Amino acid sequence: MIVTSMLISIPLLFFGATSNRIMQSSLWATAVAGVVMIPIAIVMMRMDSRRRNPLLEHHNHLSLSKIMWMIGLGASLAYVVNFLMAVLHIFELFPSYSEETSKVLMSNKFWITFLCGALIGPIAEEFVFRGLIFQRLKDYFRCPTAIVLSGLIFGVFHGNMAQFLYASVLGIIFAWFMEYFHTMEAPILLHVSANAWSFALSYFGEDWFKIGAGIPMLAVVGAQILIVISSVVYIRSKRK
Repeated sequence: MIVTSMLISIPLLFFGATSNRIMQSSLWATAVAGVVMIPIAIVMMRMDSRRRNPLLEHHNHLSLSKIMWMIGLGASLAYVVNFLMAVLHIFELFPSYSEETSKVLMSNKFWITFLCGALIGPIAEEFVFRGLIFQRLKDYFRCPTAIVLSGLIFGVFHGNMAQFLYASVLGIIFAWFMEYFHTMEAPILLHVSANAWSFALSYFGEDWFKIGAGIPMLAVVGAQILIVISSVVYIRSKRK
């Protein structure tokens, strides 16, 4: 990611590109780095699988109902975690984060942001952080420890304190779901839907979802909270 950003940004700086142009390039850097990393990560995952006992490695596929569940849950988790951080005034402690994020998003068209930040980026990150880092941590630590450590590493990767808290919480959840379902499909769907929902709100729904927006806002937030709670209840019942 760092190398790709430098390769894209340095020529722009050399030719006197504006700060807005540099910000536009950051999303493309994410996409290019993702496209490069996905096949590398897949190859390394297969090497890891052969290094371990292949007979013990099994991967399930999610049913259509679980796919829909993961999509809804990912969007709900993104909103609920963001809401809790807003209630705790965490974003107010780091005002520069919101400003810079807004500049990056608004300097690009929605389809570019969606393609780079909600599809390519999350898929690449899942193969690296859940497919490689989490699995390798399990070689050295108990699974709960590996889940937490992988989430914290995922948070550090995002490079600022506000996103560290947000990404660490979601990273822990993503790793847990991967372990629960034994498939990369679960964290990928959760991550993609979480990012897609966050970007959609940033572009189209910011005013609609403010406090006081009325019944539509309460209905959507209530549904998302219900999805999260029902997911916890469902998983606990299955584990029993």
